[in-house]
Amino acid sequence: AHFTEHMAFNGTKNFPKNELVSFLQSNGIKFGDDLNAFTSFEQTVYFLPVPTDSMKVFLRAFDILEDWSHDLTLDE
Repeated sequence: AHFTEHMAFNGTKNFPKNELVSFLQSNGIKFGDDLNAFTSFEQTVYFLPVPTDSMKVFLRAFDILEDWSHDLTLDE
């Protein structure tokens, strides 16, 4: 689960390679400070704070959540 948590930031269907982090950082969301995750014995939790002043960014956040739920690429 912890490995999958890390891979969720490294490529998804809608955000290949490192585009997910690049997209969020270009919109003021800092990786590590704002955007983060952790895995414990019983759960994996993702933090995805999204600015609501841009409808485009807000809607793309739902693409991220969808990708995290079932569209990780898990590329080498």
